[in-house]
Amino acid sequence: GTSFSGNASLGRVVGFCQGVEPRRNAFIFVLAFVVADPDDPPPSGGPPVFPPPAPLPPCPATCEAGTAVARPSLAIRRLGTPPGDDALLFTGDVALPHPFSPALDPLATGVHVVVEDATGARSLDVLVPGGAYDPATRSGWKAAPNGLGWRYVNRSAAPPGGITSVVLKDLSRQEAGRVRFTVRGARGSYPIDPAALPLEGLLILDPPTAETGQCGRAAFAGPAPSCRGDGRSVVCR
Repeated sequence: GTSFSGNASLGRVVGFCQGVEPRRNAFIFVLAFVVADPDDPPPSGGPPVFPPPAPLPPCPATCEAGTAVARPSLAIRRLGTPPGDDALLFTGDVALPHPFSPALDPLATGVHVVVEDATGARSLDVLVPGGAYDPATRSGWKAAPNGLGWRYVNRSAAPPGGITSVVLKDLSRQEAGRVRFTVRGARGSYPIDPAALPLEGLLILDPPTAETGQCGRAAFAGPAPSCRGDGRSVVCR
């Protein structure tokens, strides 16, 4: 029942997500503390040294503040063959708050792509990382000269989540805030339970939680768009 809105950090909208239970001790409060003076150390020989806390897990990718994807299409094929060669195609248009704040910059932030079924199980949950295209690794992002498009390519042997291509086009000159996207996977493993349709797709341009609204949700709950599958493929449109 907790609500959290209108918060900012370093000029950006921020949210919060579930963390881990902190370690509990006999006392959970501080009565007093003294800043250690290196020129006048305490008689005990110095302040106690505590180990650093364990790293927190990343926030799960979500799209609570985003909008519905227009003309969505999601197809996953080659499900009847061994894992590792599944193919994915996820396309659509999403209307983002405009002017973009922060500016769209997948080279810096990457994008997060999620595919989940009706039970909430995720067959794909991957951050496509940022970074300019590197000929040595044959992966990375390229920006269009006019600044209105970006393309991610990964021709390595192990692309993240099997994602080999992401194309983003800023169509704000036609409609303010409209972004067209195409996500392709060619060497992935996307297990789908035919009994758990329909699927849902998320494209998160401000990962992981996009409190800025820079994300889109593609739902296929029917009657249209809807999903159909035969055990070898699932097509949602």
